[in-house]
Amino acid sequence: MSTQGHLFEARQKRIIRALSLTRPWPFAFLNGPEEERKRVENRSWQPPTFICGQYLALHAAKSWDEGDRRWIANTTGLYVPSDEESPHSQIFAVCRCVGFVWKQEMLAPSQRKWWIGPYGWVLEDVRALPEPIPSRGYQRLWGLPCEIERRIETFLQREPA
Repeated sequence: MSTQGHLFEARQKRIIRALSLTRPWPFAFLNGPEEERKRVENRSWQPPTFICGQYLALHAAKSWDEGDRRWIANTTGLYVPSDEESPHSQIFAVCRCVGFVWKQEMLAPSQRKWWIGPYGWVLEDVRALPEPIPSRGYQRLWGLPCEIERRIETFLQREPA
């Protein structure tokens, strides 16, 4: 095969990035009525343009915020697991980043309660992995190890949107 063929194949491969979430925020993405689940991820920075329309792996970080646990419980009326009960250091879901907002009013009414800002990454097609994948997390947007990326690709092929 020519070098150009290899370059073409490399361009066709989807590269999946990951985003680590302070716990207990992963809980809000997967629990409660579907239409009320968190679908906006607040960040101090806009998503890079190449990520819009692409899949992201969502990672439960080691970090924990007890005030956020109380806020999620009060807002949703759900029992939110404690730090000790909440899994960490694992990829728990995949989703598609479809854009971002910079004003709360730009979000669907059911998502406005999740707004903190200054930027809200709008996420769709959030799918829990059947088995979370253990992984170290990183700050900002990070690349997955090849083996983890292959496992997520296999999941996406088996579970089409």
